[in-house]
Amino acid sequence: MDEPYGALDRYTREKMQEWLLEIWTEDQKTVLFITHDIEEAVFLSIGCWCFLTVASTKSSRLIFARPRTEDLKFSSRFIELKKRVLEQLRKI
Repeated sequence: MDEPYGALDRYTREKMQEWLLEIWTEDQKTVLFITHDIEEAVFLSIGCWCFLTVASTKSSRLIFARPRTEDLKFSSRFIELKKRVLEQLRKI
């Protein structure tokens, strides 16, 4: 999925994110989800690969624990996960 929610308004985007997590919870299928939104990446993912450009040979991988809930977005843990992603991007 390449930026599937990029053109959506905030409310619809969040509802679609929740829907995707519900589907994943039921089916446990692997989803390759590409986004430029760090919050979205942290909220939806188990793992996150960070690339600066498509042509870059450098990358970084982070692993996040589940479960994900809407409340997570307002927690200090979520802010810490976002910081980790930003730190990894700065290293690339």
